[in-house]
Amino acid sequence: MIRIEGSTEGCVRVIGSLKEAVMKRLFDIVGAERVALDLSEVPEAEAAAVRLLAQRPPGLCQLVCCPKWLAFWIEQERRRAGSESGT
Repeated sequence: MIRIEGSTEGCVRVIGSLKEAVMKRLFDIVGAERVALDLSEVPEAEAAAVRLLAQRPPGLCQLVCCPKWLAFWIEQERRRAGSESGT
């Protein structure tokens, strides 16, 4: 289960497991707007959801209070996508 709370202007707090369907819906809602994601209460994540986060331009999606394991995973996905597009 996941709960999404709007906190301050442009900041969304995600609580619960990070799921692909929920992240797609969130990004559909915000569109090309900048959003800050507070991921401090995310205990687990689907690989597809992490890939979606990694694909979102850093200028449009700021990670706030992101657990280290999740930040590392997102960075690995960004590197992997960058190396695949370079070949």
